[in-house]
Amino acid sequence: MARTVIAFVGGFLGAGKTTTILAAAARLREARLRVGVITNDQGGDLVDALLVRDQNIPNRFVTRGCFCCQFDALEERVHELVSQEGAEVVLAEAVGSCTDISATVLNPLRRRRGDAYVYAPITIVVDAHRLRTFLNERTSDGESDLDYLYLKQLEEADVVLLNKTDEVDEVRIQELVGRLRALVPWAYVLRVSAKTGRGLDQWLRVLGTPGAWGQHILDVDYDRYARAEAALGWLNATIESNTACDWRAFAEDFLQTLLREIQGVGRPVHVKLHVETPDGWVKAAAAAPLNLPSVAADGNARAAPARIVLNVRAVADPDALRQAVETALRVTCENCHVEAAVSAVESFRPSYPKPTHRDSEPAPA
Repeated sequence: MARTVIAFVGGFLGAGKTTTILAAAARLREARLRVGVITNDQGGDLVDALLVRDQNIPNRFVTRGCFCCQFDALEERVHELVSQEGAEVVLAEAVGSCTDISATVLNPLRRRRGDAYVYAPITIVVDAHRLRTFLNERTSDGESDLDYLYLKQLEEADVVLLNKTDEVDEVRIQELVGRLRALVPWAYVLRVSAKTGRGLDQWLRVLGTPGAWGQHILDVDYDRYARAEAALGWLNATIESNTACDWRAFAEDFLQTLLREIQGVGRPVHVKLHVETPDGWVKAAAAAPLNLPSVAADGNARAAPARIVLNVRAVADPDALRQAVETALRVTCENCHVEAAVSAVESFRPSYPKPTHRDSEPAPA
């Protein structure tokens, strides 16, 4: 029996990791491969998990910490997808504030499980817009703790996917590809668009290439890593409504209003929501630096009742994020003539990362 391929996918918040994974999973399934997806978050109630479920892809999730700090749960989720779902490929999406995947996740798994799995290259997805901002600000203003985290994510990549290239002109794409290759010369740099599918087949070919991947063991200052994560406010909320309305219009209004409210107290990084009705769903998202909302719907997006899951990541105080959500919800309910209320909410800053395992040297490949 062929061994299951495990592919870890990282990258900063809003880079397009989930969209990339969903598009890749669709291609793999067209090739008659059984695919499983693992999503990851510092909290609970994940929009990403709902998006994967909507595509009828076998999935599991690891919550309450990064893969590195919840290693045992990750190991168990991989085993479940293989043993219960027959997954031949497992795509594991690390939370967007995570780094040091090679030392704390891939190599410990390889050391513990030996040749039970095939380990694909570590892929880091980057947003072309954010990368350009990062490169420009890094040269002019020095390096913040968040920039340090972003750079460490790039440094451990076996493959870098320059995403959202459908939104950037060719001259800038060529410039970004050149600067990436200079920054991480050991990595494959591939230009892709998760939205249009451009470049994804090439990435999947690279994922299937045998090799001693995950060899880049980083020198990480965990105090700086912790400060970078603690700069981010995290909010997950569930909102319930028994009112029928145009939920696509609601999602767009709510997202735009919420972005304005967050900008009054901090800086939005990634905001996404999922609306589920008995007959359909709506998804909406916006990511820095552009913060341009994108909204999509499927089925009857006007039915009731509706359950809305909201994930907010921002450079802001968690309590201020909670107030911003309450204000935005009140305004949007008035605009759309809807009655809705928050049924569950958590807002916090990520705690100091404490990996279950950390290998100082790569495990034998």
